[in-house]
Amino acid sequence: RKRHPNWPSRKEAYLTLSVVTVSGLVCIAVYLAGRGLVDTLSLNRAAAGFLPPVALVSLLVAVLVGARATLLAGVVLSLLTAYRVEGHVLLASYYMMVVLLGGLTGRKCRRRADLMRAGLTIGVVQAALAPVVLLLADGALHFNALAVVAAAFLSGVLAAIAAAGLLPLFEQLFEETTDMRLIELASSDNPLLKQLALQSPGTFYHSVMMSNLAEAAGDVIGANGLQCRVMALYHDLGKMLRPSYFAENQRGGNVHDRLPPELS
Repeated sequence: RKRHPNWPSRKEAYLTLSVVTVSGLVCIAVYLAGRGLVDTLSLNRAAAGFLPPVALVSLLVAVLVGARATLLAGVVLSLLTAYRVEGHVLLASYYMMVVLLGGLTGRKCRRRADLMRAGLTIGVVQAALAPVVLLLADGALHFNALAVVAAAFLSGVLAAIAAAGLLPLFEQLFEETTDMRLIELASSDNPLLKQLALQSPGTFYHSVMMSNLAEAAGDVIGANGLQCRVMALYHDLGKMLRPSYFAENQRGGNVHDRLPPELS
């Protein structure tokens, strides 16, 4: 069921390290901004520790590399973030649960909108976990624990927004074709597919039929059916140069009947 071998490639290793680094910088920046905000509003300073979007790393790694790689990347970022915000072991455990949840929700993301739904799910779960962490740490809930709950929910939303913004950047830098990119390529609004439909309508119809067969076959054998579909959609683009020379586009006769065999 997994599309990658057990041992990651060099590209996947570099990609994972880059995601961890960028996610760590985002988390620290959000924490510093949140700490200044809670000090200004005279809120519970513990709220700033629940604001860093640690789920960002698992969302990005799950989409770009695979769900299995989220565990290592998430644990590393959880420990580094907990150390930087001077959090206790319960906060680090909270971060680890969050990144695991991000990996579970991130591997199901096939569209940009799925990232926002994943962020809302993560935010709700974080908002439910935050009071538990406070209760275990201090033995009682603070009078302004609502600020902590709000920060925890906002963290999930920030993770989704940051993932949606950073994902195209990593796709371009590492030339990684995610399922989200494949869906965009399979859209009938794609200019190249529009051109194929206008210039070679028979070839376009043939490619659509092939894509349906390829996707079904890929799903059955455990391959990436979506990738098979996109590859089939684009496999006959060259026929746009001489559409009338191919049987599916011919109307009222075959041009090859008038050509010598070697030229045909």
